[in-house]
Amino acid sequence: MSPEQAAAAGRAKGEVVFGFRPKQAALVGEGQGMAMKVSFVERIGSRTILHLGEGAASAKTAFENDAGFEFGRALNFAPHPSAVRLFDAASGAALRGH
Repeated sequence: MSPEQAAAAGRAKGEVVFGFRPKQAALVGEGQGMAMKVSFVERIGSRTILHLGEGAASAKTAFENDAGFEFGRALNFAPHPSAVRLFDAASGAALRGH
């Protein structure tokens, strides 16, 4: 998250949703990034889409190959910093850093 996004989140009056595009995340080592359990594996040709976590604490990531991801396995990942977007939970409007 950029300093501008952090400032925008601080000015928000309610809950903030953190988002990124699934293919804009990378696997990272244990203890880094975010850790979530794989809740569903979707293999589409050479691409694998992982559904992670559940409910409000959920995410999707997409990778170009099948690297042995399986249901229930913990996965550490991090979205590319430039890919992070913040949204007002009530309205869905993007929060701007200005």
